[in-house]
Amino acid sequence: MTRDIQAHEYPAMLDFVTRSGLDLGRLVGRRISLDEAPAALAEMDRPVPARAGVTVVELPRP
Repeated sequence: MTRDIQAHEYPAMLDFVTRSGLDLGRLVGRRISLDEAPAALAEMDRPVPARAGVTVVELPRP
């Protein structure tokens, strides 16, 4: 989820990210399975995050 950005602003934001050369992989704190998602969501209720970075839920490939 991205806060404070409207849907019509996404193309410009994604274009900026693409052109900037930002390494978005450095923002990822961990990758989890869909089965681990409920526990990860529960961790978000804590006042202090358990870990730094974005948590990415990886879905199984068909």
